[in-house]
Amino acid sequence: MRSLLIGLVAVGIVLAASVCYGQEGWLPPMPQRVRNMLEKFVGTWNWQDEMVQGTSVCRWDPAGNYVICQDEAMPGGVRLFASRLIGWDGVSEDEIVMYEVGPAIHDSSRLKIVSDTVMEGEGAGVWLGNKYSDTLRWESQGADQFSIVGTLKTDGSEPPSTSTTMYTRLETTDDEQDLIQVQQEWSRAEVAGDVRTVDRILADEYVLTLSDGTLMPKAEYLRDIQSEDTRSIAMSVEGTKVRLYGDMALVKGIVKWTEPGGKKHEDLFSETWLKRDGRWQCLATQQSEIETTVDSAKLSPEMKKLEVWVGRWEYEGEQVDPPVAGLPYGGAGTFSGTITYRFVLGGRFLEGKTEDHNPSGTTTSVELEGYDPKAANYVSSTFDSEGSMATSLATVSADGRTWTARSTMTTSAGDKVPVRSVTTFSPDGMRYTGTTEVSTDGGQTWKHWYGVKGKKARD
Repeated sequence: MRSLLIGLVAVGIVLAASVCYGQEGWLPPMPQRVRNMLEKFVGTWNWQDEMVQGTSVCRWDPAGNYVICQDEAMPGGVRLFASRLIGWDGVSEDEIVMYEVGPAIHDSSRLKIVSDTVMEGEGAGVWLGNKYSDTLRWESQGADQFSIVGTLKTDGSEPPSTSTTMYTRLETTDDEQDLIQVQQEWSRAEVAGDVRTVDRILADEYVLTLSDGTLMPKAEYLRDIQSEDTRSIAMSVEGTKVRLYGDMALVKGIVKWTEPGGKKHEDLFSETWLKRDGRWQCLATQQSEIETTVDSAKLSPEMKKLEVWVGRWEYEGEQVDPPVAGLPYGGAGTFSGTITYRFVLGGRFLEGKTEDHNPSGTTTSVELEGYDPKAANYVSSTFDSEGSMATSLATVSADGRTWTARSTMTTSAGDKVPVRSVTTFSPDGMRYTGTTEVSTDGGQTWKHWYGVKGKKARD
């Protein structure tokens, strides 16, 4: 659990550090030794621990009083964005504090500078309703890498767990930082109704494409910003990613905004920018609304067991020649692909979409699974691009890790074929293995068709 806490933390504010430095006479100047240590956090980083990987962008606040980090990760297939604040404790000559708070975590840590490359300290907090305490060791391996080793102990009976998170610097350019800053300036100006600033940021030929396909040219967009009846009352941009192509740039991220009536939205965006006369202007924006995630607490006990499937998976495997003619996926060989599961229709069903690359080419399929309370089985229907379809009944083991399914597949020629499969998830729910067999005699005997292994994938 600590591996996630170290790599992904949430918004925190150290009031004494962030307010008082700007008030002359309230606090003595930050010790140079502390400032030098905080400087080591500044930059764009890839981080990796035993279970999760992500990115972190760290910068000084505008007054140079503390370092703010914007983090992104994909634990369990769910994209998370967060921030953390690192600053001087305001009293000592050699200690910094990190304060973290968010929907799942409340944490405060204090680290003492042992040398120019090492800090050690302790922290405590709450993670997913569980209290914990931890010891931390931060160590620099040069200008472009550092590690955090954390040993966490909960209030429960579980033994302490230790994990290491490695941070490796990513090279960034001034243009990347400029684009990220312009994005933030744009969102602030829109909420404030500052049409002049937005007009400067957008190219004359700017077009916004909304989720429903509506095209909004610049003039119409600016009119919306001018009116309190139509402009956003709150807006934030998170997880910004920049790719540069000379004087052109592709910018992607998530924008969260609230309309005048109070309804909240969360959109993925993709933008094209052009550098003209030394400054960046946006040419076009494509927005796609993110569907609201089904609240886990609202799932029935039976559907909650299907949460282990939710997320995006990458898989690979090997198949033999089909034991029965007419089955999809072609002949013997290797295959690979991706499958994404999500709850739909208020959490009453699980939807799966697959893209499979196999000896016959690429096969796509759609699956919908629910629970039959009378039969006490999970029931699913699957349809693929080769014209086959299948209906399945599945059961799950008491520990929730092993799923056993019996299916009837109808081939594109109309032949019905009995199929059975067993899928087992790893204890952490991040990997699975599976085998699938086919019967040629109506379910009396079975022949191996293919084996597969998969892992949770980053977006």
